[in-house]
Amino acid sequence: MEAPDRGAALSTLRRAMRYDRVGMVVPGPVTSAVSVGCHQALRTDPQVRAVTSATNILDDLAATARLTDAADAAATAADRG
Repeated sequence: MEAPDRGAALSTLRRAMRYDRVGMVVPGPVTSAVSVGCHQALRTDPQVRAVTSATNILDDLAATARLTDAADAAATAADRG
């Protein structure tokens, strides 16, 4: 996302974080006014991840899928009790 210190993209990121979603940003140059929000989010929230390649996104999606599969397996085992 490109995000100045205030803007819709940053607002969307904050909303996603409230729903326990992983926040991903593509940081731009530190000298760019439209990158201030990305850099601020990276500094202030440990759940925000910098994306520098498609591999970063795929790795996060795979990790999320593994966590979901483990949670589903635990719930199924509890149901069978």
